[in-house]
Amino acid sequence: MLSGEEIVALCRQYTLYDWMAQSAADPIPVDTAKGVYFYTPDGKRYIDFNSQLMSVNAGHGDRRIIEAIKRQADKLAFANPFMAHEPRALLGKKLAELLPGDIDKVFFTLGGAEANENAVKLARAVTGRYKIVSRYRSYHGATGAAMAMTGDPRRWPNDLGTSGVVHVLDPYHGPQREVDSAEESLRYLEETIQLEGPNTIAAFFLETVTGTNGVLIPPDGYLQGVRDLCDRYGILMVCDEIMSGFGRTGAWFAVNHWLTHPDVAGVSFVGSATVAAYIYATAAANGKRVQALGGAKNHILVMDDADLELSAPHVISSAFGNAGQRCLAGSVAVGVGKIGDALVRELANDAAKLKVGPGTDPKTTLGPVIRGERKAKLIEYIDGAQTEGAQLVSDGRSVELKDGFFLGPTIFDRVTPEMKIWKEELFGPVLSVMRASDIDEALNLLNASTYGNMASIFTGSGKYAREFKRRAQAGMLGVNIGVAAPMAFFPFTGWKNSFFGDLHATGQDSVRFYTRHKVITTRWL
Repeated sequence: MLSGEEIVALCRQYTLYDWMAQSAADPIPVDTAKGVYFYTPDGKRYIDFNSQLMSVNAGHGDRRIIEAIKRQADKLAFANPFMAHEPRALLGKKLAELLPGDIDKVFFTLGGAEANENAVKLARAVTGRYKIVSRYRSYHGATGAAMAMTGDPRRWPNDLGTSGVVHVLDPYHGPQREVDSAEESLRYLEETIQLEGPNTIAAFFLETVTGTNGVLIPPDGYLQGVRDLCDRYGILMVCDEIMSGFGRTGAWFAVNHWLTHPDVAGVSFVGSATVAAYIYATAAANGKRVQALGGAKNHILVMDDADLELSAPHVISSAFGNAGQRCLAGSVAVGVGKIGDALVRELANDAAKLKVGPGTDPKTTLGPVIRGERKAKLIEYIDGAQTEGAQLVSDGRSVELKDGFFLGPTIFDRVTPEMKIWKEELFGPVLSVMRASDIDEALNLLNASTYGNMASIFTGSGKYAREFKRRAQAGMLGVNIGVAAPMAFFPFTGWKNSFFGDLHATGQDSVRFYTRHKVITTRWL
């Protein structure tokens, strides 16, 4: 068996490597692979984030795949492309079921560049036009037409300028310039189409999600706009999904993320308010039924007649349970009347009793946030709140735990509506305390939020409870409850930027969302 050094030496001596100066080639020797890992001959393990060349989607060493390859090799190892055989028949049928829209024909090739070469030939044959439009920030392959369509500088030494390819600007220009909006990008594209002559352009090739030039997701509305422009000028829209297709973005094909698939009757979504609003607008514009749950900024009113010894633990649990990473987390506590100072003291005392640590420790009462980026963003919010003048009561940044993204309970007092930590959903263990002179002022604060997912009140007064239930602008309300989660047979029902759509999740709304009414009138004669 060759050592890793011997493998590298022989490969460099007798083979050529892609896209690099051969004298600088320094390949990693690979011997075996299993799951998400590959190993060198001396046993060093690597996580294969690249799935080799974006081709091992199912992971290495899957026994089902290995056995299927063995069975096929035993039966028929090779057939020329002019023959019909069972694997071709079954795979073609399966792909036709999965492909977007009404695409029901498949042409098999041996690689991405070859696929794009054939797509160019098909586009020119179908339209009778010659020009191809593609973007500068793109990669479509290393063969003739595919290299000409490629927009990055690797094209330059091989581009004779006779390919009939016209390049247009991508929405992304690199760090030296802001990202273009969908409207700007589409305006540039249409201007290029008009100047080149629409009746001379066969197709517009684009990577649905750019891969080699950086994982770049197009701005909202861009793909829909491209589709409209291509339809308007009789140009074929070709989505190169060599890198983004077959589940790599969470859908079979990345283009499916843009909610235009004719077979999708409804879309149910939970995420940020920005994305929820986009999904609602886009899906609804394409005739889809939508329930899109967005963000939250849940207020908890603590009236001056509340029993703090009983109420404060519920506020703490609401704010810091699940590390504050749930849509029903109470992220704002409003002390009403003269209770503010006492409320802050009680909350600080209870927060200090929380034990930060991993979920595997039975004593842990506050676990980590979901990822390092979220922790960094939360610390940015905390730093910003101090700069804006909020009073830091409990500082969770001081937690010194490794092997996890830990942030301790953080409490701010004297937060105002002008501050960023009140306006935005933080999604983490950060609690803001505000002050209100009476229930009217408290409700005005609550209702001024752009969100309306959940709200609660702690009080011993039936009058306050009635006022709160009648006037609070949120879909799920609680009285002396920290997390006002409804039972499953009631709708999970946010308002404002917390929900976009008509029929909510769970309860009878959920049944109505996933079914359609049918009225039948019958007479037997």
